[in-house]
Amino acid sequence: TVSTNFTNCFNDGNITLGGSANMNVGGIVGFFEQWNPNTASATYKFENCYNGLASTATVPTGVITINSGAADVGGIVGRVHIRIGYTFTGTYNNCYNLGNIKVTGSTWNVGGIAGEINVDTKAKTETTPYEQGNNPVTVGSIYNLGNINLEGTSADAVGGVIGKLGGANPGIGENPGWEIDTIYNMGTLTVKSGTVNYLGGVFGIYGGGLHLKRAYSVPANGVTIDVQAGTVTYIGGVVGATGVRQASDGTTVTGKLEGCVNKGNIQVAAAAGTAQRIGGIAGYQDLNAVSCYNSGNITIGCKVEKSDIYSGVGGISGFAWQPVESCVNEGIITVSGTALNVGGIGGYIHHSVTKSKNTGAINVSGTVTNVGGIRGFSDGGNTANCENSGAITITGTATYVGGIVGQSKKDITTSKNTGNISAGKVEFNTDGSVKSVTYASASYIGGVAGSVTTAVSNCENSGAIVATKGSKDSFYAGVVGYTQGNVSNCLNKATGTVTVVNTDNSEYKFRVGGVVGFVAAD
Repeated sequence: TVSTNFTNCFNDGNITLGGSANMNVGGIVGFFEQWNPNTASATYKFENCYNGLASTATVPTGVITINSGAADVGGIVGRVHIRIGYTFTGTYNNCYNLGNIKVTGSTWNVGGIAGEINVDTKAKTETTPYEQGNNPVTVGSIYNLGNINLEGTSADAVGGVIGKLGGANPGIGENPGWEIDTIYNMGTLTVKSGTVNYLGGVFGIYGGGLHLKRAYSVPANGVTIDVQAGTVTYIGGVVGATGVRQASDGTTVTGKLEGCVNKGNIQVAAAAGTAQRIGGIAGYQDLNAVSCYNSGNITIGCKVEKSDIYSGVGGISGFAWQPVESCVNEGIITVSGTALNVGGIGGYIHHSVTKSKNTGAINVSGTVTNVGGIRGFSDGGNTANCENSGAITITGTATYVGGIVGQSKKDITTSKNTGNISAGKVEFNTDGSVKSVTYASASYIGGVAGSVTTAVSNCENSGAIVATKGSKDSFYAGVVGYTQGNVSNCLNKATGTVTVVNTDNSEYKFRVGGVVGFVAAD
């Protein structure tokens, strides 16, 4: 057994790296490596480590400045790489970074605590494949209070706490080997120029099989992520992207996001390049999200798109392959750029969404295809027991708009919308005649769903609907604008008024209903 411990370590000195260098930089340790495929087991520990302990607003300490590039950069450790024959046990506990990190130039991964943690387990010979073993790593009570600033930077993963976390064996299933509990980011991540693949308030990216519990992004200045220019592909208030791996027997190695919180705003300016997935909790979610909460506002001025349909902006997840359950979004989502899918919980979720709630308003002054109070687009799992009270306001252009789902190819059941939906604005004279109209375009609007190809049942709408301008054929209703399936046991309450004002284009045909606008029956 090999054992290495870093305990009760303190750094108050500033670190500056200049010149072209492929170096790993950390406030406590630059590069920690245990590399021995013939070692049966190993333990290591980072505990009670502090960078920038004496830092104040006027006299910062523990500052790390990278002027022309580096490999991995972290407030405590730049890079950890473990490759051991059979088993290992790792601990990260009671570690703090108070120093700001500034990177100019190319780098691999950057984190407030660690740039990259990579752990692999191997059989005894280098030629045999990696094995899945019992390798518990406990991460808990670690805090980043420093800001991270990137300018002219080309980076893979950047996180408020850990940039990149992964390895061949992150753990399996509901009780994975990696247990991450109580981890905080209180700093702001700012991108002024350059390119970043994965950007997250707590993690940039981490592999599958991790049980992430109680990860918090609660920035002191109220902003988790500020992308002023440059291009960032995946953006999340807690994690830019999560991953799923395949075990050696071919089974899926999966984990969970549980009880994660983001309370900081996410801002992506119009000057930024095209992003693909942006979420209040996760930009890309490839594991279950349970009981997560976002109250940070999300403001998007750039393009959010891919060459396919798998992109989006969401209060919890921008894009998700796995289920979302019992999650809440209270953040306001504002899109002045362009996006394919926008939702209060998820932009595009390719799985089920249950017991989730959105109270945040959604405002679209740009161009969006699918907009929903819970999910923008749904084609991989049902929506059940969800509620939206956030108003949806279109002053630009949208196609499919729904209080629960914008466009759905799966069932919607037992869900309720109380938020008003408006595409444009209509003012009336006292005699009921139209006084003025401010036009905005949306072709499919429903209090529950704009368009559904399957079934809607036991749903309710009490939000008022206003439509002023659509396409040549448009569909508006209190529950479902357009459907190819069954609608049963649904209610549009008296407050769910449907107001439609046609344009002066006589070719436009509007289908309007109290419950359903149009049924396309075979």
